[in-house]
Amino acid sequence: MNEDACCRALDLLDREVLLLDVSGSVLFANKEARALIDAPMGGDRDLGSFTGLWEERAEEVRKALRRLAGTSTWQPFTLTRASGAHGGLRMNMRARAFVAGEGDAREMRLLVTADSHRERSFEDHRRLIRHLNTRLAKGSQTETLLTTLLDNERRLHHELVHRVKNNLSLLISLLRFDRGRNEGPDPGQQLEEMERRILSIAAVHDLLDQAQETDFVRADLLIEKICREMEQAVVPGAIRIERALTPVRLHISDATPLALIVNELVTNALKHAFPGGGPGRITIELKKNGVEKLEAVVHDDGIGMTLGDDEDAGDDGGHGSLILRSLAQQLGGDIVRSVGGGTTWQLVFMPKDDPSADQPAVH
Repeated sequence: MNEDACCRALDLLDREVLLLDVSGSVLFANKEARALIDAPMGGDRDLGSFTGLWEERAEEVRKALRRLAGTSTWQPFTLTRASGAHGGLRMNMRARAFVAGEGDAREMRLLVTADSHRERSFEDHRRLIRHLNTRLAKGSQTETLLTTLLDNERRLHHELVHRVKNNLSLLISLLRFDRGRNEGPDPGQQLEEMERRILSIAAVHDLLDQAQETDFVRADLLIEKICREMEQAVVPGAIRIERALTPVRLHISDATPLALIVNELVTNALKHAFPGGGPGRITIELKKNGVEKLEAVVHDDGIGMTLGDDEDAGDDGGHGSLILRSLAQQLGGDIVRSVGGGTTWQLVFMPKDDPSADQPAVH
């Protein structure tokens, strides 16, 4: 959308709206927002810097803006006005990034607005500021809003196509791994294994849909969903799957390989650790490893393995190990196996930043 047309549409809204560049310069403020930031009502230039309006340190605010610029979804944050008529007022806001312009002139912008879905402090203070003095014709407003909706639909369509393409490429890679085996399971078993992988990827998209998200899913809920489906379909009654899962959000590009790794490890344990179908126990943990990293552990109390027992089971040169290490590499992490009292696999990786976490003064 043309940036001038975008600003005209924003000026129609009856809540505070700011348009920023990624450095924090205020490019546009509608009438409601000008009253709150003590900006003059005339003209759209020299509106100053967003980072200098708040009691929070400018570097903290810039850091929050950089995080917000990396997401396509609305993210909440709270800041406190430093001075002026509204000094000391805590402002609940939300923001999202979008690309303005075309071709070489494309630039990242941040749209910041009052968050009416959280505390109602903005509603109370809006009684003190000026209301809109003019409105564009109804036809112009409708045209602008429809253009915005169409642009958003195109973006979502592009993201969906991109993710489907990535997932299909991943499944093709796994099929090539299977095809490259000198000796392998019968075709029926191969189809069953691929079905489990497809269902693991589908679980990621199910959770995205349920949470109405486009970028992040709860990893603990994802692993729980995979475990429940496997318990219903392939786990013998004498084998228990126990889990201890820390609630954590993962970007879809991390969640997908993690889901496949958990599926592979549980499948391998069921195939190799419990001759005759049990009894036995498989334990899955998801937890913090230090400040920034995550750790996923899959342990079985089965017969254990030694190097060379079975290449599918994951020895250092085997087919199963190659799949697991390839998936771990996609996460930028390391996966190691230890044997003793069963078999334990430990995956450690650093997840992509979640823009909704660790922002200054967020409530």
